[in-house]
Amino acid sequence: MVKRIFKLFDREIGGLHEAAYLLGIFAFLSQLLGFLRDRLFASEFGAGPVLDAYYAAFRVPDLIFIVGASAVSLSVLIPFLGERLSEGKERARRFLDTVFSAFFLGMALISAVAYLVAPFLAGRFFPGFGEEQVAQTATLMRIMLLQPIFLGVSNLFASVTQLERRFFIYAASPILYNAGIIAGVLFLYPRVGVAGLAWGVALGALLHLAVQIPLLLRSG
Repeated sequence: MVKRIFKLFDREIGGLHEAAYLLGIFAFLSQLLGFLRDRLFASEFGAGPVLDAYYAAFRVPDLIFIVGASAVSLSVLIPFLGERLSEGKERARRFLDTVFSAFFLGMALISAVAYLVAPFLAGRFFPGFGEEQVAQTATLMRIMLLQPIFLGVSNLFASVTQLERRFFIYAASPILYNAGIIAGVLFLYPRVGVAGLAWGVALGALLHLAVQIPLLLRSG
């Protein structure tokens, strides 16, 4: 069963129509899972300080990811990587290694600075929060700062999976991200409290990344 699942993820998509059809189906499934995720949050917590702190904590990591993703977008990276690949696999590997190293160090540095100043950011951006809610938001934010690192690196890896025409992996990644967040609500929150919600976000981002690693290793 596990072997069949891996084969499904590893299947090469040949035609553009098949790729578009697959991406469309998975985009719909991801949206559906996102809707279920939001309904779960609403039913579990309702409108209140916990959900306010969670969504507030999400903003800084999300902003870091958006800025990083804009700097190294797939629409820019894939043509460059394809050009290097035409010059030889080793040339493409060196190019990707350079981009990955620079991107990872940049995202890690920005996230580290945000981690240190999280209480200040929470108090500055959300002046309506009380002292306890600011502290809770800062705690959640610090955990969620793993998200832009994992998702950013995953987006870089996605350039390889797309060039290898493994669109199933690329399409399934957002679903795994939402699944990790849902797991945080259902399994982590009852065990570790509110921090479990943030760990669910980190878990989802890690799954988004992890599903692409086997193909990347095989591609060299």
